[in-house]
Amino acid sequence: MRKIEIDDEVFQRLQQLASPLVDTPNSVIRRVLGLDETSAEEVDVRTPGGRLKKGLLMPGEEYELPILEALVELGGSAATSDVMDAIEPKIKDKLTEYDLQPMRENGQVIKWKNRAQFARLRLVRSGDLADNSPRGFWEITDQGRKRVAG
Repeated sequence: MRKIEIDDEVFQRLQQLASPLVDTPNSVIRRVLGLDETSAEEVDVRTPGGRLKKGLLMPGEEYELPILEALVELGGSAATSDVMDAIEPKIKDKLTEYDLQPMRENGQVIKWKNRAQFARLRLVRSGDLADNSPRGFWEITDQGRKRVAG
């Protein structure tokens, strides 16, 4: 694979044409040029927009209770990495082969960890996690504790 440099204007246009959390710069360029975007193996599991078909990943809502339980077990707040370590054994039997794959954009973040981050955002918006915790730390609220207690 070759590396190329592009200017900021071209990169911004690529971002406008991209589907967030799905496309890479290469996949956008392939689409614009009319080339096949995915390998033959990926065709059956992806929608025309490039996303994995519904049902191939653990549903996002299923991350929420394990996150809240982990935070209770960790004393109410913890660093992101500690939360991830604590929830992994709780969800490992529910994760699919696709959840365990790296993200296409950077290849360093595993899909389930990215999806757990989005679950955290939903929990903050619902009031189950604090919205003012320090960067890199997750903190459960009283409402979140009540949800765990059932």
